[in-house]
This record gives sequence, structure tokens and C-alpha cells, in this order.
Amino acid sequence: MNDDRGFSLFEVLVATVLLGVTSAGVLPSFLHHFKTISENEFRTEAIAAAQVVLDELRTASPASLPMSGTTTAVPIQVGSHTYFVTETYCSDSSYCDASTSRFVTISVTRNNQELYTVETIYTKLR
Repeated sequence: MNDDRGFSLFEVLVATVLLGVTSAGVLPSFLHHFKTISENEFRTEAIAAAQVVLDELRTASPASLPMSGTTTAVPIQVGSHTYFVTETYCSDSSYCDASTSRFVTISVTRNNQELYTVETIYTKLR
């Protein structure tokens, strides 16, 4: 009597090969999406680091800010990562006035890679 319960070795091998081929086709897509999610997380945290510096600048009078130059990179912790924020003043001098306005560029880097840059003009409100 031939008992046909279960799978033969050939059927198991064919199923294993099919699973391997399918996984190999899906893996690159999975890795690409994982990389994209990580990059978006770093960019979101970099924006939060820039926001910390911009909030501090809002409390200052434009006249108290430098007329030119770049500050040294300041480390800012967001989440479990450290970002370095640099402020550049009046790179476009047409927006800078002695007492009423400053053109400010904020650059955020991590591992020597620039993740976010924002430019803004601070003016004295009347």
C-alpha cells in the first residue's frame, strides 16, 4: 500500500526555489524603502534642529545680530541623533540694514552631509 501523505523531496525543493526567487525580487524594493524612510527621518530631525535655532533668533533684535560671517557649528540633539547647525549672516547684503534687518541662512549637517538649509530675513517690526 502506497501512503501519499506529506510532500516529496522534489516538491519541497521546488517550493524552496520559488520562495527564494520571489524573495530575491522583493528584497531590493524593501531595501530602497528602508533607506528612504531613514533619510526622511534624518531630514525631519534636521528641520527640528533648524527650528530650535530659528526660535532662539526670533527673540533677538536684528541690530544685535552680526552684519556678516558664519558661526561655528553648534551641536543640537534631536531624538537620538546630533546635528550641527551653522548660521550665516548677510550672504546677500541687499537685505541687510544696520539696525532693522538681517538675511540669515541656517545649514544643518550630520556626518558632514548637509541635510537641510533654510534662508530667512529678520526684520524689526514697528
